[in-house]
Amino acid sequence: MEENKSTEKRKYLVFSIGSEFYGTPIQRVKEIIRYEELTSVHDTQEYIRGVINLRGKIIPVMDFRMKLGLPYLEYHDKTVLVILEIDGKRGTYYMALAVDAVHEVIQMSTEAMDKIPQLGLKMKRNYLKGILRSEDRMVMVLDINRIVSSDEIIKIKEAATP
Repeated sequence: MEENKSTEKRKYLVFSIGSEFYGTPIQRVKEIIRYEELTSVHDTQEYIRGVINLRGKIIPVMDFRMKLGLPYLEYHDKTVLVILEIDGKRGTYYMALAVDAVHEVIQMSTEAMDKIPQLGLKMKRNYLKGILRSEDRMVMVLDINRIVSSDEIIKIKEAATP
């Protein structure tokens, strides 16, 4: 018997920036690591804080707080890097999001996702698929492929390569 798509359950990694909760489909998450020292990259957007070398791969690090238009906060031992897989025109790329904390993986029915309100959420609207309602909080679900373009990632990697 075919399952009704409106009640399909999906898993999301939930993380936070300040008091706001965000989620991304778990299949997009490749790894979660503690903050490590970044190598600076010049001539990039302010929210690209640098790159890390993760087992031989150069991974750009985006300060998600700054991408959302919030002020930069100094990284510390609780800062977490979420390594995400992004589909691009020329293949698959990896990007690390610097976030305040990672909380859990939740499984939610797709019918629990609301559309993004027309008012409010200003810049965030461009990066969101919807909002999940769970028992104790609301989780804004990211559209990973809209946060940064593959062309931006390629430029960052080229700038980081000596």
